[in-house]
Amino acid sequence: MSIAPAHALTASPRRRLARAVMATGSVAAVLLSMGPLALVRAGVVVAVLTAIVACVAAWREVADVRRRAAKLAGDALVAHGAKLREQRETHLRVLAVLQRRHDRLAERLDDARHDSARLRADAGRLAGERDAARHERDALRVERDGLLLERDELRLERDVLEIQRDELAGTASSGAVVLPLRRRA
Repeated sequence: MSIAPAHALTASPRRRLARAVMATGSVAAVLLSMGPLALVRAGVVVAVLTAIVACVAAWREVADVRRRAAKLAGDALVAHGAKLREQRETHLRVLAVLQRRHDRLAERLDDARHDSARLRADAGRLAGERDAARHERDALRVERDGLLLERDELRLERDVLEIQRDELAGTASSGAVVLPLRRRA
């Protein structure tokens, strides 16, 4: 029992014809070769004719296979071309979307750069105002310290005057002379 391979191709009509012609011609040539010389010559002619018929059938089969292969290759190329066109169109749409996104992002970047420049200018102006305010604060602190010092001097002078007044009130007699205090300039 012979097991045919699962991938075996079915024979085409030309292949079957070539096999049949070769088998029949071979059998006829062998049978004719067993006879007299004229039959042997006829057997050689039969063998040559069967070989020619088998070769013609095989060549036509090869030509048909090549045409089918070329058609399949052409169809595959057409299908591949269509798929490539479809992919190209998809890629072009994706590129268009990416270009629009790039343009929007470029606009946002320009806006951010303008905002950054404006904010840097504002920061410079505010830094100048801050430095002026610090200078003014320092001047006010110096003035405040001067006023506090003057206040302390006035309090001290007042305290001295109160002490002197209390001393004068305690030792005051009818003939006492009160001397004027020196005044601040």
